[in-house]
Amino acid sequence: MRQTHDAFGGGVVRLGQLDGLRGIAVLVIVLGYQAQALFAAGSFDHAGPVIGWLHAWGWSIVDLFFVISGFIFAHIYVGGRGLGSRDELVSFTFGRVARLYPLHLLLLILCAALYWGAPQNGEAALLTHLLMLQGLVQPAVQSFNPAAWLLSVEAICCGFFGLALHAGRPTLLKFSVAAIFVSTVFVLTFGLPGGPWNQDLLMRGILGFFIGQILWRRRVELRKSSPLLLSVIFVLAIALDMGNVSPLLPLSLLAWPSLLLLALRIPLLESRVLLWLGDRSYAIFLVHVPLLDLIVRIIGRQEGSGWFMLGATLLYGLAVLIASELLYLLAEVPTRRLVRGRIDMRDVGLTRALPSRG
Repeated sequence: MRQTHDAFGGGVVRLGQLDGLRGIAVLVIVLGYQAQALFAAGSFDHAGPVIGWLHAWGWSIVDLFFVISGFIFAHIYVGGRGLGSRDELVSFTFGRVARLYPLHLLLLILCAALYWGAPQNGEAALLTHLLMLQGLVQPAVQSFNPAAWLLSVEAICCGFFGLALHAGRPTLLKFSVAAIFVSTVFVLTFGLPGGPWNQDLLMRGILGFFIGQILWRRRVELRKSSPLLLSVIFVLAIALDMGNVSPLLPLSLLAWPSLLLLALRIPLLESRVLLWLGDRSYAIFLVHVPLLDLIVRIIGRQEGSGWFMLGATLLYGLAVLIASELLYLLAEVPTRRLVRGRIDMRDVGLTRALPSRG
């Protein structure tokens, strides 16, 4: 674990293993799931069980992001400074919007310029994206940048978290338990087999995010869990055939929590390369679908040998990494510095306004 800063300038211990895990996860989504759209239908009919699973279920790895986010937010705020005062809650809200919105807006502008003529892209869909409601409104979730649904759901989860923690840590615990129960019942009742489906995006996010909260609260006891047991749970959960029930339940309730707990025991996930990848995971996720759409529009879906498909997939991954690096350096980093500077100035002003104690 390394010393770093949260989005609001406070010192926290960075959970580097989870940043590395998030970096690997986003790369698996890009190369293992989305990249199949580069090729003609049937190209991977005999690719084997691992590739077959990734092509069928790789979309579900996004739910791991919510579990990681819930755990990290609990680590920073429940275990740290909290959000007890109104000023802290305002700073938290401002910080989250400033963290998510600028890059979302930049990609939205680019996608609007490139794909405005598409049937699903119009003024109403644009408005939902501007308001960050695209993950809740059909069919806007498939408009402009389809990957951006994650942002609106993440923002809602953060809003629930901030308000509940502002009311007190016991309130947050009660809310977390209730959120897990309600979202589990929703997915069990209304979730569809197969996927991905757009009607359960919010409940997926809430389920994963608040599972992350509970995992952090029970981290001391869970640290005693056998790595072998966690590995068995993970493998069984991803291999379980749910039939007519949504596959999200074993994945969100068992697979991703066990994987997170395993990741916390692997120092290699804090390597320089994986931390680099984790830092850029947000940009990678936002840019990979628009870039994929652009490539397919230009050259169409390809056919070829296994080596050709491997090379094309790696080239696509390289293009995504280059684009995400540019977005990270030109948009994310300057925005973070600006937000941190403004909040630091605000905190200094508040401190000077306080009466001195003699």
